[in-house]
Amino acid sequence: MSNPTFSTGDLTRKAGTLIEKFHLVKEDADGVVTYAGAADFPLGVITESAEPGGDRPDDYVAHGLPELIRVGTSQRVVKITTNGTIGAGAAVYAAANGEVAASGSVKVGIADKATVGGLTRVHLFHPSALIGGSSNGGAEGE
Repeated sequence: MSNPTFSTGDLTRKAGTLIEKFHLVKEDADGVVTYAGAADFPLGVITESAEPGGDRPDDYVAHGLPELIRVGTSQRVVKITTNGTIGAGAAVYAAANGEVAASGSVKVGIADKATVGGLTRVHLFHPSALIGGSSNGGAEGE
């Protein structure tokens, strides 16, 4: 008998711009996602690419990137495009253009493995750990 698996935290959102996989994203007031910046609290991480679809007629069939994207918003280990190099076990911070870096102001996780090929395997914090400052492991006050 197999063990059941329950996973929470994935949301479906529309892409606001061309978004490449393995990046942190933020959500605007209309529910559209774009790359998160260095000072942004990210909504989550994407592992597939997407782009806006525009106004498509009914029964439109095309090959290309989807408009809707799955955003991982829970604690997980995932590869993220990296600005520079991050060593295993180091703190990971949000950087410009949805990337992560070894320093910054918004801590998003811990490097599970060192950067290889521009990607770092990051153990993302659960979003609740980032809210409320240092009393619960948050991004500020450390």
